[in-house]
Amino acid sequence: MRKLKSAVLAVAIVFVLLLAGLGFALLLYPKELSDWANGPTGSTRIASPAAAEPSRSPAAEGTFSKRLAASGVKSCLSRIDELGKGVMDGVSSFSPASNWNIAAPDNHLASVLLGQKYNNPKLPLGFAALFGAPNGSDGCDGASVQVLPSPIDCPTLQQDILKRGKLIGDLAGVPLIQDVSSQVALVATSANTCVMVSIHSAFAGKP
Repeated sequence: MRKLKSAVLAVAIVFVLLLAGLGFALLLYPKELSDWANGPTGSTRIASPAAAEPSRSPAAEGTFSKRLAASGVKSCLSRIDELGKGVMDGVSSFSPASNWNIAAPDNHLASVLLGQKYNNPKLPLGFAALFGAPNGSDGCDGASVQVLPSPIDCPTLQQDILKRGKLIGDLAGVPLIQDVSSQVALVATSANTCVMVSIHSAFAGKP
């Protein structure tokens, strides 16, 4: 009985110490604990493509960075628009969703996610992501990633891309090819089709 009482007392002491520590931390770091409790939305904002950004035509002016501009992003707008144009080949319409830092939108990474539709029954849908990060007074660094599921097998796609590019290497069975302006990874599926992932990087002061 004495051992049980000692164990209960020890647990109670630990619980009191934890509560005291949490209260002390809340006094010292109220904002940090609030951000932690609220999760990722404490520092970033994701706009719904359905409510905030309806489907658009690729020909629309400034169409990729419009939501970011309204949210205070300035430095990387042209970079994101430029990258967006590079992933629009064959796209009939798309829906964007934007991410940015609420506290200092022009000082941090911003991104636009694109769901894409094609007028091609063999390739009806695609996905792309555009990223821009301010690089001090030099401008903005950026990158785009485009994911396209293809009904064609990877070896056939690889032969076609190698007509204008070169093989960089094999990444755990995934061929990586340097295309004209991007790097392309070809990921085989269990259905013997291929997912083509294209990555393009653009640095401040360079196209």
